[in-house]
Amino acid sequence: MTDRTFDPGQAEAALPMLRDLLPRVRDARRALVEASDRITAAIEADGGGVSGSDWFTAQEQLRADLTTLADEGILLRDPEMGLVDFPAERDGRRVFLCWRLGEASVAWFHEEHAPSRVQWIQTASAGVDALLFPELIESHVMVTNAAGVFDEPIAEWVLAAMLAFTTGLHTSIIHQQQREWTSGRTTERLEGSRLVVVGPGPIGRATAARALALGMSVALVGRQPRRHETFGDVVGVDQLHRAINDADHVLDALPLTEQTRHLFDAAAFSAMPPRARFYNVGRGGTVDEPALVEALRTRTIAGAALDVFATEPLPAESPLWAMPNVIVSPHISGDTEGWEDRVVSVFLDNVHRFAAGEPLENVIDKEAGHGTGKPPASGARGLPPGPAPPPDPVDE
Repeated sequence: MTDRTFDPGQAEAALPMLRDLLPRVRDARRALVEASDRITAAIEADGGGVSGSDWFTAQEQLRADLTTLADEGILLRDPEMGLVDFPAERDGRRVFLCWRLGEASVAWFHEEHAPSRVQWIQTASAGVDALLFPELIESHVMVTNAAGVFDEPIAEWVLAAMLAFTTGLHTSIIHQQQREWTSGRTTERLEGSRLVVVGPGPIGRATAARALALGMSVALVGRQPRRHETFGDVVGVDQLHRAINDADHVLDALPLTEQTRHLFDAAAFSAMPPRARFYNVGRGGTVDEPALVEALRTRTIAGAALDVFATEPLPAESPLWAMPNVIVSPHISGDTEGWEDRVVSVFLDNVHRFAAGEPLENVIDKEAGHGTGKPPASGARGLPPGPAPPPDPVDE
């Protein structure tokens, strides 16, 4: 591609079409693979009655949609990953929006010789652990995430899960399906209970603010001890077990790094009181899942609401599915209606900054595996009345 001025308006005009076409391209690609598999199976079975019409239909749809994108200068490198090559360069290096992350990211990085050809990758997620393979970490390529898009929706999901447990709503739904009238049960209050947030980044802080508004007490555990104007003392992760020793609710809002992998292990669950409920909206790898299953089975802890897992989709044979004290959510806590548009807005804001040579927002510290932190927006929603809190050193 010939060097040309990076035109944010061109990217902005192309994105609505991309949002419409990307799901169709994915569907056509999957249909193509499925049709190919059916044809192969039929041929192996002596070809009785095999028809290639569905394969050709899927192929034509895929070709048409990719051509539409190419006419706008957009190259969709991998429909499953949603790797989008935008229609301009700056200083000979290109900009990519990575809609889905995974192993394909690594292959693309090598195929494109990305260290010499790519300047910036914007992800469509808050977590970036699936993208941060060694070659990218060691390169000069800048990575930004979608911090700010998912904080409040995920915080609301956590509150909903806490209320489901304390009101017994999750068991009421089960009893309704069984047509059982189970009166005489008592419920609990969130007011006066204690929430420990492990990972006081944007999601953790948004949840803590809402918990305070409901009359809960809140404690925060981060990488380093420090003082937070709104939430008080943040204790270091070396004090995790002491912090959760008297918790009613424990929230895991951690990114996945080498330091946080399996941080919640058998010892951590044993440190919690038997009444404690555990919530994970961070990353599945931060939890030793067999240890969690055992803690739930033995009632070492009272329950768990999980939106992320070590393996996704959660395997059908996982005991978590059938445990009465577990709420399973398929990694959708932040996927409120219109989230894709909000991600695109974050990207477009950075596109304008990129074109103007200004610092980008939501820059990832690739070595640490999480955001570098920034001051919260003035008048940010979800905080209790009072002065806005100072910026944290990092977003955890």
